[in-house]
Amino acid sequence: MNPDHEEIFKKHEIETVTKFSIEYDNFDNLIREHLPVLTLNSDRYIDFESIAEFGWNNYSNYDAEVTPKDLKDSTYINYDKPDIVKGCISLNFHSVLCFLIEHEILPYGTYEVRVSW
Repeated sequence: MNPDHEEIFKKHEIETVTKFSIEYDNFDNLIREHLPVLTLNSDRYIDFESIAEFGWNNYSNYDAEVTPKDLKDSTYINYDKPDIVKGCISLNFHSVLCFLIEHEILPYGTYEVRVSW
């Protein structure tokens, strides 16, 4: 980075960040492989598609960060809750990441899913 860039970054508080990035179809495969069936409909996640489930748009990126505080403070996918057992759940990107991190499938961090079909 040249010195002019450094000055601009400092002036405008532009930060370098690290995140994990994955294509949406690979993310879908990860969900199909690791997210157990949550409803009485045993094949709900066999054909899981994040673009349909989350209403994602083409040529877009979606980011979410999961920290230890998120697992402690937020409600996410919890299989001990009666409403989950009955199949009453609405998934979102963050709750799915929390589940995967809680079960040590993924590490804490910021995740980006890239959508382009």
